[in-house]
Amino acid sequence: MAIKKRPGVSNLDALVEERLKMLNPHEVKIPILTKVKSFIDKALLEEKRTLYVFTDYDVDGVTSDACAVKLFRYAYPGTKIIHRTPHRLSEGYGFSLKVLPEVPDNSLLVTIDNGIVAFEPIKAAKEKGCKVVVIDHHLGKEDGSLPDADLIVDPNAIEGQAEFTGYCGCGLTYKLSQEYNLPKELSDELRGLAALATVADCVPLKEENWMIAKDLPMALNNYPIYLMAQAYNLYGLNEGDAGFKICPTLNAPGRLEDAGAEKSARFLLGDKNLLEELIALNEERKALTDVYLEKAEKIIEENNYAHDNAICVVMDAPEGLVGIIAGRIAEKYQCPAFVMARIEGGMVKGSARTFGENNLKKILDRCSDLLGRYGGHAAAAGLALAEKNLEEFRARVCSFSEKTSSDDIFYDIELSPYYVQKSIIEALNTLEEIRPFGEANEEPLFYIPNVRLFPQAGKTYKTMGADNQHLKLFGKDFDIVYFGKAAEYLAHPYARVNVVGKLGANHFNGKVSYQIEALYIEEAKREFKKTTLQAALDKRAKERI
Repeated sequence: MAIKKRPGVSNLDALVEERLKMLNPHEVKIPILTKVKSFIDKALLEEKRTLYVFTDYDVDGVTSDACAVKLFRYAYPGTKIIHRTPHRLSEGYGFSLKVLPEVPDNSLLVTIDNGIVAFEPIKAAKEKGCKVVVIDHHLGKEDGSLPDADLIVDPNAIEGQAEFTGYCGCGLTYKLSQEYNLPKELSDELRGLAALATVADCVPLKEENWMIAKDLPMALNNYPIYLMAQAYNLYGLNEGDAGFKICPTLNAPGRLEDAGAEKSARFLLGDKNLLEELIALNEERKALTDVYLEKAEKIIEENNYAHDNAICVVMDAPEGLVGIIAGRIAEKYQCPAFVMARIEGGMVKGSARTFGENNLKKILDRCSDLLGRYGGHAAAAGLALAEKNLEEFRARVCSFSEKTSSDDIFYDIELSPYYVQKSIIEALNTLEEIRPFGEANEEPLFYIPNVRLFPQAGKTYKTMGADNQHLKLFGKDFDIVYFGKAAEYLAHPYARVNVVGKLGANHFNGKVSYQIEALYIEEAKREFKKTTLQAALDKRAKERI
């Protein structure tokens, strides 16, 4: 492994300037949303239809639910509103024929964060006299065909519908809310929910998405989110807090319970009594993830899958956990990962996560004849297939994928090894201009050479985690955290290290501590420059030989 400078800018100010050009922040107008607002006005105000809102069971789905319900309750007082998230196990993703019987005849059906491939259920809803609006951001069918909805908003499926196509479902719902004359307090609350979903759904953080995500602290305007942040001792709200605390907790009920997502939606709509249950479910989710990840890695080892271009694993894991496990496997083995659980009828169902430049939607399109149902993005997807087709499916996804591997690790900016804390503080202040980081706006990596470690209680490190798999190294006035690498490091501990990683600050009890989240650590070998006297003595010694 060699540490190398990534081509491009040489200093942090230049990097920030380059990123801002790439981010291209500006508001986008989506003309069809004006038409959608008029359509909904007529259906609810003139025709007095019942409103039925159907979303998804992930963070984008439950925030879309809360955002839509808050918007429509304000805009259409007196309208009967039914809102629903799907039941993960018994119904699966998206609006389906299983849900159709509970949709009132002649109602207005609005699907958010789903619907672009719900051909049969939408056709059946229209036959019940329903009007249908689809607000989605997923890729549609490869042939470009669309369901028979009255109006469809999906910039990813309909070319030219919007200048920017990267919105998540809640982001599009927030964009719809801009068509209404909302009070600032409510508008800010909806923008905060959209920011949370934008970070959670791993959509590209650039252009208007970046502007929305920049307002992530507005999520605290939603009182239940504020209470959750307090429970986690969070001061403010950044992308790290959202990605590792708030969003996993909102996701947990929908992962572990069939109708669990309803709890998260109710919580966001004001049922603060659910807070402790959501936090407890997230702790259970974390423990179960560790158990099943270990089982998945054992399957990979036993079947020699580690060197395949894509990893395909079938295991008896809870359906709601396979996406997390797939993400962990993709990251560890640097290739697309497909993790599936067995369900009834000889079927397997699961999730996929990508790595590198591999486009999952295109890969699955090329396997469509083997699949029962699938959909998603370039980076994440869901799928189901008959177990008898599994080996053929595994062979195809391996042939259509490329494994990413490199013996080098690249960094963006080098920091001085002297006065590291001062350098971290200055760098963090500069980086604020281009936060938040995420998809398409990756956090810069820093290289700090020749960092001297300082013993505390006789040791330059301490292990962390349930199995002591994580490591904290002690620098002067800062720490280095190294996740999952404790055993590797402790086999050869060093007094001085070269570090590549991300910079961070921890706020606790009013105090700030600084750290480097290391991606790679190696021993720093000091080179001593000879003095003039030493060089002269060495020369004389050689002459005498």
